[in-house]
Amino acid sequence: MDLRILIADDEELDQKLIAHLLADNGFAQNQMLFVSDGVQAVRIAKEEKPDLILLDILMPALGGLEALKQIRQINQDVKVVIISAYDEFSYAKEAMAEGASA
Repeated sequence: MDLRILIADDEELDQKLIAHLLADNGFAQNQMLFVSDGVQAVRIAKEEKPDLILLDILMPALGGLEALKQIRQINQDVKVVIISAYDEFSYAKEAMAEGASA
């Protein structure tokens, strides 16, 4: 599949796992962009205009929810999926209110 995917996660192991899962499902690894904090995620979202953003909820410098708010100001149409190990419903509720796809 020919989508540009931004993977924003501060854990390198998680980035590699996500990339591996995507590659196993037909996504081209050379179309994946990787960042480790929310500030970088916002910058890359603006510069590279990915089709899909996988955004960790808790990252240094700028958390995923705040990054999502800023990304939505740049691009209302990009699909965003929040990823998290937290089971707090409040995080999911806020992410969906900010326009996360899943």
